[in-house]
Amino acid sequence: MKNLLKGGKIYDGTGNDAYLGDILLEDDRILKVAPSIDETLSDTVTDISGKSVSPGFIDCHSHNDWFAIKKDPLPYFDPFLRQGITTFITGNCGLSAIGFDKDTPFRGRAFRLQRPSLLRNTVKVLWTCIFSSVRNQTSRVV
Repeated sequence: MKNLLKGGKIYDGTGNDAYLGDILLEDDRILKVAPSIDETLSDTVTDISGKSVSPGFIDCHSHNDWFAIKKDPLPYFDPFLRQGITTFITGNCGLSAIGFDKDTPFRGRAFRLQRPSLLRNTVKVLWTCIFSSVRNQTSRVV
């Protein structure tokens, strides 16, 4: 199903000034962004006059990797998604859910002393570093 978002203030992420324009969507894909798009190309038209649209924001230092190992992580990510954050960079600090070798004594100590509640209701972590985490990835939060 195609939906046309009509007349919004578009910030395209390039650093250029925002402009009034339209966005044509099909399901979860952006098909076209332009100053004006013919309404006959869509099934529905949504007037977004007075609203702003931008690409998703990147949170470049988060600890949301702790949420990712929960059995049901989506409720934890919902507040961030509602703020427009669509990408997280994690694992770039001293205490992270990724980067521990399973036999490293510090791992158990960190979990016990720092945040034992973080491990409640979690899935089995199958990685020992950021690279093995990416290699073993089977699903993602979208």
